[in-house]
Amino acid sequence: MVLLNKTARLIERVVFPLSRVINVIGVSMCVVMMFFITADVCLRALANMPVLGPYTYEAIGFMMVILVFFAVAHCQVQRSHVNVDLVASRLPRKAQLIIDSITNLLGVGLFGLITWRSIVQTQFMRDAGTISIALTVPLFPFLIVVAFGSALLCLVLIVHFLDTLLGVSRK
Repeated sequence: MVLLNKTARLIERVVFPLSRVINVIGVSMCVVMMFFITADVCLRALANMPVLGPYTYEAIGFMMVILVFFAVAHCQVQRSHVNVDLVASRLPRKAQLIIDSITNLLGVGLFGLITWRSIVQTQFMRDAGTISIALTVPLFPFLIVVAFGSALLCLVLIVHFLDTLLGVSRK
């Protein structure tokens, strides 16, 4: 149990501050998106002229990828994801911890799979030279963002899984 606790604290010391830093990057993308969309709407209404035309939609899509995958790990650190516990909240504490540990383990599996497949797809798109249609920028860096954000989320979920295991063993 001591080894599990030390492992969880080691991962936590590295991953939790890193998730906070990349969350700031994700939130800044949200601000940039807000300015793009506001400028686009205002210019369309006032001058019948969009900011960048079709390029705006593609740029906002890329920023959305950064926003989501750079914010998801920090959201899990704060345990702010949507959680429906209508039934689980009525169960004993030990049963809640078991459900939490199963949920965290399933999350590690899912986002581990997303990380792995994103890395594979990144290599494929980089080698193929795949670019976006309107902006003609390479697509593989955005898959790196997906892989990095998913891997970071996996590490946070591992910490939460270990914490729930420690909680189950103490009860």
